[in-house]
Amino acid sequence: TDAVRAALEIACGEADGLDRKLLAIEASALFRWMDPSAILDRAPEAANVFTASVLDKSRRLDTRLRYFDALLEKSPARITADEWMIVEEVATLGLQDPFQYGENGNRTRSYVERLDGLGKLDVLQRLAAGNAGEQIIQWFEGRYVKANKLGEAPGAWGAVLRRAGKRNPEASIVWLHRLALVNDEAAAEFAALLREKTGSLPDHGHREPDWKPSPG
Repeated sequence: TDAVRAALEIACGEADGLDRKLLAIEASALFRWMDPSAILDRAPEAANVFTASVLDKSRRLDTRLRYFDALLEKSPARITADEWMIVEEVATLGLQDPFQYGENGNRTRSYVERLDGLGKLDVLQRLAAGNAGEQIIQWFEGRYVKANKLGEAPGAWGAVLRRAGKRNPEASIVWLHRLALVNDEAAAEFAALLREKTGSLPDHGHREPDWKPSPG
Protein backbone atom coordinates (compact mmCIF):
# COMPACT_ATOMS: atom_id res chain seq x y z
CA THR A 1 0.00 0.00 0.00
CA ASP A 2 0.98 3.65 -0.27
CA ALA A 3 1.29 3.90 3.52
CA VAL A 4 3.63 0.91 3.78
CA ARG A 5 5.74 2.13 0.88
CA ALA A 6 5.93 5.61 2.42
CA ALA A 7 6.92 4.21 5.83
CA LEU A 8 9.67 2.08 4.30
CA GLU A 9 11.05 5.01 2.30
CA ILE A 10 11.07 7.26 5.38
CA ALA A 11 12.78 4.52 7.41
CA CYS A 12 15.47 4.39 4.71
CA GLY A 13 16.02 8.13 5.05
CA GLU A 14 14.31 9.16 1.81
CA ALA A 15 12.91 12.59 2.73
CA ASP A 16 11.82 13.66 -0.74
CA GLY A 17 8.07 14.27 -0.88
CA LEU A 18 7.92 13.86 2.89
CA ASP A 19 4.62 15.69 3.34
CA ARG A 20 2.91 13.40 0.80
CA LYS A 21 4.38 10.35 2.52
CA LEU A 22 3.27 11.53 5.96
CA LEU A 23 -0.27 12.11 4.72
CA ALA A 24 -0.38 8.53 3.43
CA ILE A 25 0.83 7.18 6.76
CA GLU A 26 -1.55 9.39 8.76
CA ALA A 27 -4.48 7.80 6.92
CA SER A 28 -3.41 4.32 8.02
CA ALA A 29 -2.93 2.39 11.25
CA LEU A 30 0.83 2.72 10.74
CA PHE A 31 0.77 6.27 12.03
CA ARG A 32 0.44 5.16 15.65
CA TRP A 33 3.77 3.35 15.31
CA MET A 34 5.59 6.13 13.52
CA ASP A 35 8.19 8.03 15.57
CA PRO A 36 8.38 11.66 14.37
CA SER A 37 11.39 12.31 16.61
CA ALA A 38 13.33 9.54 14.89
CA ILE A 39 12.52 11.10 11.52
CA LEU A 40 14.05 14.39 12.71
CA ASP A 41 17.15 12.51 13.87
CA ARG A 42 17.62 10.98 10.42
CA ALA A 43 16.57 14.03 8.41
CA PRO A 44 16.79 17.35 10.30
CA GLU A 45 15.41 19.11 7.22
CA ALA A 46 12.09 17.41 8.00
CA ALA A 47 11.56 20.16 10.58
CA ASN A 48 10.23 22.41 7.81
CA VAL A 49 7.59 19.83 6.90
CA PHE A 50 6.71 19.30 10.56
CA THR A 51 6.19 23.01 11.22
CA ALA A 52 3.92 23.26 8.19
CA SER A 53 2.00 20.22 9.44
CA VAL A 54 1.52 21.82 12.85
CA LEU A 55 -0.10 24.82 11.18
CA ASP A 56 -2.27 22.71 8.87
CA LYS A 57 -5.67 22.66 10.59
CA SER A 58 -7.06 20.24 8.03
CA ARG A 59 -5.11 17.63 9.99
CA ARG A 60 -6.38 16.22 13.29
CA LEU A 61 -5.19 18.03 16.41
CA ASP A 62 -3.67 14.89 17.93
CA THR A 63 -1.76 14.32 14.69
CA ARG A 64 -0.43 17.87 14.64
CA LEU A 65 0.57 17.56 18.30
CA ARG A 66 2.77 14.58 17.52
CA TYR A 67 4.75 16.69 15.07
CA PHE A 68 4.78 19.61 17.50
CA ASP A 69 6.07 17.48 20.38
CA ALA A 70 8.80 16.05 18.17
CA LEU A 71 9.90 19.56 17.25
CA LEU A 72 9.81 20.59 20.90
CA GLU A 73 12.03 17.64 21.78
CA LYS A 74 14.51 17.89 18.94
CA SER A 75 14.38 21.41 17.50
CA PRO A 76 12.62 23.81 19.89
CA ALA A 77 14.34 26.80 18.30
CA ARG A 78 12.48 26.05 15.05
CA ILE A 79 9.09 26.58 16.66
CA THR A 80 7.76 30.07 15.99
CA ALA A 81 5.04 31.92 17.89
CA ASP A 82 2.53 30.82 15.26
CA GLU A 83 3.22 27.13 15.88
CA TRP A 84 3.06 27.68 19.64
CA MET A 85 -0.56 28.78 19.24
CA ILE A 86 -1.48 25.10 19.16
CA VAL A 87 -1.30 25.37 22.95
CA GLU A 88 -4.44 27.51 22.85
CA GLU A 89 -6.20 24.76 20.90
CA VAL A 90 -5.21 22.22 23.56
CA ALA A 91 -6.43 24.51 26.35
CA THR A 92 -9.73 25.14 24.54
CA LEU A 93 -10.31 21.42 24.06
CA GLY A 94 -9.85 20.82 27.76
CA LEU A 95 -12.43 23.48 28.63
CA GLN A 96 -14.96 22.21 26.11
CA ASP A 97 -14.96 18.67 27.45
CA PRO A 98 -13.09 18.47 30.76
CA PHE A 99 -14.38 14.95 31.49
CA GLN A 100 -12.93 13.46 28.31
CA TYR A 101 -10.05 15.86 27.80
CA GLY A 102 -9.16 16.80 31.36
CA GLU A 103 -5.61 15.63 30.78
CA ASN A 104 -5.20 18.57 28.41
CA GLY A 105 -5.04 20.84 31.45
CA ASN A 106 -1.86 19.06 32.48
CA ARG A 107 -0.60 19.16 28.92
CA THR A 108 -1.25 22.88 28.69
CA ARG A 109 0.63 23.43 31.96
CA SER A 110 3.60 21.44 30.66
CA TYR A 111 3.74 23.65 27.57
CA VAL A 112 3.51 26.79 29.72
CA GLU A 113 6.36 25.49 31.86
CA ARG A 114 8.46 24.84 28.78
CA LEU A 115 7.73 28.30 27.37
CA ASP A 116 8.84 29.89 30.63
CA GLY A 117 11.98 27.77 30.67
CA LEU A 118 12.79 28.75 27.10
CA GLY A 119 12.27 32.42 27.91
CA LYS A 120 9.38 32.69 25.43
CA LEU A 121 7.55 35.36 27.40
CA ASP A 122 6.34 36.97 24.18
CA VAL A 123 4.49 33.74 23.35
CA LEU A 124 3.07 33.50 26.87
CA GLN A 125 1.84 37.08 26.52
CA ARG A 126 0.13 36.18 23.26
CA LEU A 127 -1.52 33.13 24.86
CA ALA A 128 -2.44 34.81 28.13
CA ALA A 129 -5.70 36.43 27.00
CA GLY A 130 -7.11 33.14 25.71
CA ASN A 131 -8.17 29.85 27.24
CA ALA A 132 -4.57 29.06 28.16
CA GLY A 133 -4.53 32.14 30.40
CA GLU A 134 -5.75 30.32 33.51
CA GLN A 135 -2.98 27.74 33.26
CA ILE A 136 -0.45 30.53 32.74
CA ILE A 137 -1.59 32.30 35.91
CA GLN A 138 -1.53 29.04 37.86
CA TRP A 139 1.99 28.31 36.65
CA PHE A 140 3.19 31.75 37.69
CA GLU A 141 1.57 31.36 41.11
CA GLY A 142 3.15 27.97 41.73
CA ARG A 143 6.56 28.68 40.22
CA TYR A 144 7.20 32.15 41.61
CA VAL A 145 4.65 33.17 44.26
CA LYS A 146 4.17 30.05 46.39
CA ALA A 147 7.83 29.15 45.98
CA ASN A 148 8.82 32.62 47.29
CA LYS A 149 10.87 33.26 44.15
CA LEU A 150 9.26 36.40 42.81
CA GLY A 151 12.69 37.96 42.55
CA GLU A 152 13.62 35.32 39.96
CA ALA A 153 10.66 36.06 37.69
CA PRO A 154 11.69 37.86 34.48
CA GLY A 155 10.26 41.36 34.27
CA ALA A 156 8.46 40.41 31.06
CA TRP A 157 6.06 38.41 33.24
CA GLY A 158 4.49 41.79 34.03
CA ALA A 159 3.15 42.10 30.49
CA VAL A 160 2.00 38.46 30.58
CA LEU A 161 0.04 38.95 33.81
CA ARG A 162 -1.44 42.20 32.60
CA ARG A 163 -2.75 40.50 29.47
CA ALA A 164 -3.98 37.52 31.49
CA GLY A 165 -6.31 39.93 33.25
CA LYS A 166 -8.64 39.57 30.29
CA ARG A 167 -9.16 35.98 31.46
CA ASN A 168 -8.84 36.27 35.25
CA PRO A 169 -8.81 39.94 36.33
CA GLU A 170 -8.61 39.29 40.08
CA ALA A 171 -5.66 36.90 40.09
CA SER A 172 -3.90 38.92 37.42
CA ILE A 173 -3.92 42.19 39.33
CA VAL A 174 -2.95 40.52 42.63
CA TRP A 175 0.10 38.75 41.23
CA LEU A 176 1.08 41.67 39.02
CA HIS A 177 1.01 43.93 42.07
CA ARG A 178 3.20 41.48 43.99
CA LEU A 179 5.67 41.31 41.13
CA ALA A 180 5.64 45.10 40.72
CA LEU A 181 6.94 45.47 44.27
CA VAL A 182 10.19 43.71 43.34
CA ASN A 183 10.55 44.37 39.62
CA ASP A 184 10.64 47.76 37.90
CA GLU A 185 9.54 46.43 34.50
CA ALA A 186 6.50 44.82 36.11
CA ALA A 187 5.87 48.05 38.03
CA ALA A 188 5.52 49.89 34.73
CA GLU A 189 2.95 47.30 33.60
CA PHE A 190 1.05 47.56 36.89
CA ALA A 191 0.99 51.34 36.66
CA ALA A 192 -0.32 51.12 33.10
CA LEU A 193 -3.00 48.68 34.20
CA LEU A 194 -4.19 50.97 36.98
CA ARG A 195 -4.11 53.92 34.63
CA GLU A 196 -6.46 52.01 32.32
CA LYS A 197 -8.83 51.18 35.14
CA THR A 198 -8.77 54.31 37.29
CA GLY A 199 -6.87 57.02 35.44
CA SER A 200 -4.41 57.23 38.35
CA LEU A 201 -0.72 56.40 38.38
CA PRO A 202 0.61 55.21 41.77
CA ASP A 203 4.31 55.23 42.52
CA HIS A 204 5.67 51.70 42.88
CA GLY A 205 9.32 52.51 42.93
CA HIS A 206 11.99 53.56 40.47
CA ARG A 207 11.36 53.02 36.74
CA GLU A 208 13.88 53.71 34.02
CA PRO A 209 12.75 56.70 31.92
CA ASP A 210 12.98 54.77 28.64
CA TRP A 211 10.79 51.87 29.83
CA LYS A 212 7.35 51.65 28.30
CA PRO A 213 4.54 49.27 29.22
CA SER A 214 3.30 46.72 26.68
CA PRO A 215 0.26 47.60 24.55
CA GLY A 216 -1.88 45.37 26.81
